[in-house]
Amino acid sequence: MQKTGAILLLLCILAVSAGCTGTAPAVAGTPAPSPAPFLSPAAPAITATPAPAPALRNLSVFFIPVGQGDSILVITPNQKAILIDAGLADAAPDVIRLLRRENVSALDIALATHAHGDHIGGMPEVLENFPVHEFVWNGHPRKASPYTKLMAEIGKKKIPLTAVKAGDTLSLDPDLSIEVLNPPAPGFDDPNNNSIVLRMTYRNVSFLFTGDAAQASEASMLAGNMTLSADILKVGHHGNVHSTSAAFLAAVHPSLAIIEVGAASEGHHPSDKTLARLAQENVTVYRTDRDGIVEVSTNGTGYAVTALSPTVYTSAGRASA
Repeated sequence: MQKTGAILLLLCILAVSAGCTGTAPAVAGTPAPSPAPFLSPAAPAITATPAPAPALRNLSVFFIPVGQGDSILVITPNQKAILIDAGLADAAPDVIRLLRRENVSALDIALATHAHGDHIGGMPEVLENFPVHEFVWNGHPRKASPYTKLMAEIGKKKIPLTAVKAGDTLSLDPDLSIEVLNPPAPGFDDPNNNSIVLRMTYRNVSFLFTGDAAQASEASMLAGNMTLSADILKVGHHGNVHSTSAAFLAAVHPSLAIIEVGAASEGHHPSDKTLARLAQENVTVYRTDRDGIVEVSTNGTGYAVTALSPTVYTSAGRASA
């Protein structure tokens, strides 16, 4: 009896030992336990420092007092320079002085809106003093001496000559859009209406440069369903009564207007009717005869206006006849 009990005890011990190395059977209806997740060491967090937004560069536009005439210098965000007109011949020293003061060493584009002497008279002397990469005009020649003298200087300097018309664009700076809105083809009989009209846009700010465009060319642009809206308007033909019609002004809807005009003794510009239309539209007006050099500077989101005494850049008290 004792021997039998000892054998049974030994068999039990062996059975228990064998069960410790095996897997217990799963009980029906009870889920098997999930294996413990494998945990890897946490990777160190990387905190990126955001790069600062690039500063918005300025576009600067100078409306130069040249007496009863036009001259405008544009310096783009990428430091390209375009000169639109250069006043009468005796205005050239003032234009040249401004270009040098603004560190312009060459003109990427020199542009004549049309072939009247109060716009191109000073251009030959400017071309003598600065390299010019391209000369832009409206393709409408004249026999008058200011035009022939200018073309002779362009030929002498071997400056590439480009004629533009409505629908063309100027490639000057990748940050800018410059559209040609006038003259249409084949153009008008009146040289003033053949003025090159440019709409220049930098981000959210736009300019409209109108030369001496009168109501016939304004009507043509309106009929062409062009985008005319602009924040800053260079008033056409020195504020002449036959420019800046009510319909044209409503389409442009500027907040700022600049009139390039000489002293009262030099002519009948600007017209009281033009000034009244501008006032009715609540447009802020600057005039080169009263305010001197008008600089409009913009980073493409807003603009600032600075009126500088002509003595800062130009000869004191001089006005073109």
